[in-house]
Amino acid sequence: MSPWAWLLGAAAAEVAWSQSIKPTDGFTRVLPTLLCFVLGVAAVYPLTRAMQGIPVGTAYTVFTGIGITGMTTKPPLTGTGCWRKGASVDTGSTPG
Repeated sequence: MSPWAWLLGAAAAEVAWSQSIKPTDGFTRVLPTLLCFVLGVAAVYPLTRAMQGIPVGTAYTVFTGIGITGMTTKPPLTGTGCWRKGASVDTGSTPG
């Protein structure tokens, strides 16, 4: 399989993994926690395979770029998190 295909698979798994953390309820729920760990491995393994054919810096940049895009675009589409109607963003902890 192409290194780029491995990379896209890894990035998709990372987006799924990031969304699987909250349902674990602090890693106290068994099945969601197992799913979270499986998705974590499903994100890291293909990333390591992709880095065999793509420079590490390039692979990690693309991986994190797709991951952060997926993590930040899902909430507006589903109305969750700070993207909920009427929710506010805590700016007290932001630098500057």
